Amino acid sequence: MSSTLIVQLDMRTLCQEADVTADCVIEIVEHGIVEPSGRTPEDWLFDDQAPLVAKRAAKLHQELELEWEGVALALELLQEVQQLRSENSMLRQRLGRFTRCKPAHRPLWERPCVAKGLRSSPQIFAPSHYCQGLRCSPFATQGRSHNRPHFRWVRLRGSAPAA
Repeated sequence: MSSTLIVQLDMRTLCQEADVTADCVIEIVEHGIVEPSGRTPEDWLFDDQAPLVAKRAAKLHQELELEWEGVALALELLQEVQQLRSENSMLRQRLGRFTRCKPAHRPLWERPCVAKGLRSSPQIFAPSHYCQGLRCSPFATQGRSHNRPHFRWVRLRGSAPAA
């Protein structure tokens, strides 16, 4: 059984936590930077993220001398950038699962097909005394190497061919 803790702050607590005045909080609420629950400033309740947002808004307003509309826009854009960075990081992690080695020197269209390499069926194409050269790559595409020989056999030292 899990329990969820919901933190709500009143106007006085928000002002103390964010180190801003009540007038500043009223301006922030009027411009939609922070949205409280309640109808009047005395009844307003804020979530646990409101002090951080209010502090950032006041800092942008004072240090950069932005109007409140500009502060709202800047905070919205900063939030979008943060969301895009986290999405980019997640996608890079997912891509890392598919790239196990560094790409070869040749472009994709010049690389032999992966499905026809040693890994696809070693019992048929690679007898125990032969080894296939490093011609396959996880970045190769299907159908690009059909005009070229698919295998390059290299004899291992000290092994004799099968009779």
